[in-house]
Amino acid sequence: VELSKERTQDIRIGTIDIETFTIEGSGKQMVRSAGWCVKDEINIYNLGDEGCPNPHQLLIKLFEDILNSKYYSYTFYIHNLANFDSILIIDSLTRVDDIKLSIVMKDDNTLVSLTVNKIKKRLEGNHSNMQGGAVIYKNIRWRRGISAPSSLPKEQGNIYNRKIKILDSLLMLNGSLRSLATDFNCITTKGHFPHK
Repeated sequence: VELSKERTQDIRIGTIDIETFTIEGSGKQMVRSAGWCVKDEINIYNLGDEGCPNPHQLLIKLFEDILNSKYYSYTFYIHNLANFDSILIIDSLTRVDDIKLSIVMKDDNTLVSLTVNKIKKRLEGNHSNMQGGAVIYKNIRWRRGISAPSSLPKEQGNIYNRKIKILDSLLMLNGSLRSLATDFNCITTKGHFPHK
């Protein structure tokens, strides 16, 4: 069997960014805001917003919103995931019963990838009904004339699994976001965030 040497490009990618501040006297970092972006869709979460009363809930809301969106099968990149953001993400998401994490690490304990799985029970009843001009198929609403994506959640009995993979862009592009923006002549550059 000969394998094709043709490369394919996966354009199902997005970015996540988390901003923290230092709690005075303790040196502990706390999430202040976070966001995710796919193409032109940007979602921003700030501490104190609705559904974000504390840093853990902020990150949980961010990931649940991605997993409940049409981007649930995408790969997301976080710059410096392995050395910093993964600690905050793992600490928050391990508090949620229906979210499971899969971690891949190198021999030197460098985090290579983090997969976030949301296991959800399927609603009971007929899932191919028409409701309000939309097809309800396996707990997902599709408008008439729009095909369901080929990557529907995997089913096992009455549950389905939605997942996203997170990779560290620093492992591919070594440098700070500010220096990378300069190196690639980007019009928009990384600004300064008041971390204290």
